Amino acid sequence: MARQSTPEDQREAFRIQERVALHAVVTNNTEKPAAAHFPEFEQLHTLTEFTRLGLELQALIGSLESSVAHALRLQDKRLDLLANALAAEHTTSKQQTVSISTNGLAFEQADALPLNTCLALAITFVASHFTLFNYAKVVRCDAKGTGWLIGCEFLEQADSDQQLLGRHIISAQRRSRS
Repeated sequence: MARQSTPEDQREAFRIQERVALHAVVTNNTEKPAAAHFPEFEQLHTLTEFTRLGLELQALIGSLESSVAHALRLQDKRLDLLANALAAEHTTSKQQTVSISTNGLAFEQADALPLNTCLALAITFVASHFTLFNYAKVVRCDAKGTGWLIGCEFLEQADSDQQLLGRHIISAQRRSRS
């Protein structure tokens, strides 16, 4: 008889351990987009927007005309090459492995953070150079070795960001199984 999945199993199904370049800024100002806290990442933010729009176009046109959808996928690959070149300079520092899901992430750092602290995050995935900008709230801060394990919950994440992150997680899970 098959074991029924628990809520914890379901949470783990959409969680991966991933190598990222993580940049976090403590902030109280969530009125402006999270990317505005990282002006040095403006080009990556633009490429993330291109990716998001490209996925929307592919979905829309793909249902109408397969050859045009194929052309958009090729264009998307060209943008990926450009993104890789731009992201390479931002992923050489502050790299670490994090536990990430569509709802939040856990990472290690040297200093403790008070619960409910608001962070602006720039998360660049090393493997794909996809950059996610988001706000998160600290929901856990546990001593770990000589540092701290910080658990964060994403705040008001746009549906499109959640979909991009979900696709990235599913893709990473497929790669790890093959």
